[in-house]
Amino acid sequence: MNRAQIYGSALGMLSKYWLCSGLLLASCASQAPVNEAPLEIDGVRQIELTADDVAQRLSTKGEDFSRCYAREKLNFDVKALADFVFEFKVPNNGKNPKVAVLSQSHPGQEILSQCLSTVLRRTRFQGHIGKELTLKVPIKAPR
Repeated sequence: MNRAQIYGSALGMLSKYWLCSGLLLASCASQAPVNEAPLEIDGVRQIELTADDVAQRLSTKGEDFSRCYAREKLNFDVKALADFVFEFKVPNNGKNPKVAVLSQSHPGQEILSQCLSTVLRRTRFQGHIGKELTLKVPIKAPR
């Protein structure tokens, strides 16, 4: 096999590869788009609300939670600020979540408990398909 034959066969192989690649790219580009369901219809998410969605939304409430704790610090009878665990139920319309205190590390801090509960209750979510989402939400006192 001489040099011209080697180069010729190499170019032939490369041109076949380029042609094949071109066909693959063309076939990928010409594929019809997949019909995806809309994420929202009339303001209602077409997927269920997840714990991550709730956690992300509640993470924006840190300043409100801090205000509750700052207010409680003004009470001179308080030796230590309480940590809480709330039961948090988000209905599928996203409005008026139900909140209940499951536990608190230092009993008797009712004003703090009510303040944190109010912040949670006032948190709104987008309406979603599926059922009510129930979560345990821990809130730690600032140290």
